[in-house]
Amino acid sequence: MINVVNNLSKSFGYARDQGARPTCLAFSISDINMFANSLSAYLSVEYLCFHAARNMVGWKIEQPFTCNAVMKAAREAGQPAEVSYPYDLNDQSKPLMEPPSFGELKKVDCHYGVGDVNDVIDAIVVGKPIIIIISLTQKFMSPEGGVVVDEPKPENVYPGLHAVLVVGHGKMAKSNEQYFYIRNSWGTEWGENGHSWVSYTYLCRHLAGVIGI
Repeated sequence: MINVVNNLSKSFGYARDQGARPTCLAFSISDINMFANSLSAYLSVEYLCFHAARNMVGWKIEQPFTCNAVMKAAREAGQPAEVSYPYDLNDQSKPLMEPPSFGELKKVDCHYGVGDVNDVIDAIVVGKPIIIIISLTQKFMSPEGGVVVDEPKPENVYPGLHAVLVVGHGKMAKSNEQYFYIRNSWGTEWGENGHSWVSYTYLCRHLAGVIGI
């Protein structure tokens, strides 16, 4: 049992689904932007993807966006409401299409840091969500009872990285180990309505970077 200390998940609504596209970072930064501007409505991930692609020389269809490209897009271009320019689950070429012009755009200035679990703790204990960039394991794909079970064996780590948003923390009742509540972008079928707990130990093994406000 995990004793919850802080849970910001209700500030973000349901967990959206990135579909088959490599847009996890754009979803996470969109949620950070939404939180930073005290909004209750989603911001346009598609609009952010277009400007992130423009920030990458020679961006190609199905190519993941870099942290710098998405952060710059959120800081300089900003985002309209999601309803104004909806996300397309399947169209990999959408970032190449010029979006319409919008009046009010919400912006956020994020900062990147190397993988340090203490940065995650420092942010979440004061009520700030923070993006974590992690390597994925087999157990991450299907959390058990709302918890991503740790796998110490290196052969169970997949290539590539994934971005999710830490929206809460707590402690395991028996071990007193710190746990972090994460919001994924794989829809509500993953974990508990798109959320799950990961342990301090898991992050120490798999954390590659953080993005905060």
